[in-house]
Amino acid sequence: MALTVSTDDENADHLCLTPEWLQSASIFFRPEAYAKTFDKVRGCYALGRKENTRINFDLGAQTLEFGIPQAWLLEKNDANRWDYGINGLRFTYNGNFNKNIQGDAADYGGNRSLNAFGSLKTSLNVGRWILSGDINATRNAWGTQVNSSDLTLSTAIGKIKGDLLLGRSQTRTELFSDFSFYGAAVRSNSNMRAWQTRGYAPLITGVATSTERITVKQGGYTIYSRVVPPGPWKLDDITSISNGNLVVTVENDSGRKTITEYPVATLPSLLRSGDYNYNVAVGQRNDSNRVEDAFSSGNGTFALTSLDWGLPSGTLNMATLLYNHYQATGLGFTKPLGQWGALSA
Repeated sequence: MALTVSTDDENADHLCLTPEWLQSASIFFRPEAYAKTFDKVRGCYALGRKENTRINFDLGAQTLEFGIPQAWLLEKNDANRWDYGINGLRFTYNGNFNKNIQGDAADYGGNRSLNAFGSLKTSLNVGRWILSGDINATRNAWGTQVNSSDLTLSTAIGKIKGDLLLGRSQTRTELFSDFSFYGAAVRSNSNMRAWQTRGYAPLITGVATSTERITVKQGGYTIYSRVVPPGPWKLDDITSISNGNLVVTVENDSGRKTITEYPVATLPSLLRSGDYNYNVAVGQRNDSNRVEDAFSSGNGTFALTSLDWGLPSGTLNMATLLYNHYQATGLGFTKPLGQWGALSA
């Protein structure tokens, strides 16, 4: 990656790098952590002004080396690093047919009926929009029926780590029973997070005085190991864990070890600190899978909001449903109690 050093850079204490150059060079960091180093006049970051950050230029090798603390790096699956891929169509299908004959087969006056079933699952990707559907049709002596359990047009919204969905979908909440509807929804998508950050795990933080290796064990097995540079660090990408104590060992360059033990107990409703799930939906509730019923009045209009929020002390669940047949609200909280387990109410 070519870098042009201007006269302003030669006279300055630190290189000033534009966001476009940093992105093209695959240097991804948390913008909020380096907000104070941004030069609004020149439109670039002087990253070296931030503590514990090193930008070294090797004149002989013509290379630029970056040293950025782990806590201030972007996640590998951050929206700024996404690639939406190419346009494409994918579908799977299957079908079966049979004919029933009642009476003498040789008797042309016998009652003959054709039974048929076919299903189609399709996904069409155009830019950042995806049209997905699951449709099946049945034909028998009583007529033809077309059903669909899922028919949505959706797009990913990176800033909120969620999807916008239009069409037939299903609500998704921790506190209420889910139901099908036709309408619009905005909901979180756990697939936008790295698989290591899904599910519950405690947040473990610290400050490295030198280059250090951090190892996490549970039940005698190593579940996490990482080398971090000097500066603040946080382990927010430990794979989802089960019940049992976590043993965290920090070893520096001189071989000195610090061992800390964290009692852990989990419940399905727990989220790790800073994690969240949300769902906002409006539309017509419709419990029928028949496609022709999509054009009827359905079972009534509704509006739903829900939020599950992982806090340092526990997980908060909230939900509200406004429906022409009834209204409902729910509140829940799940708290880890260390060696005493976990409590959900």
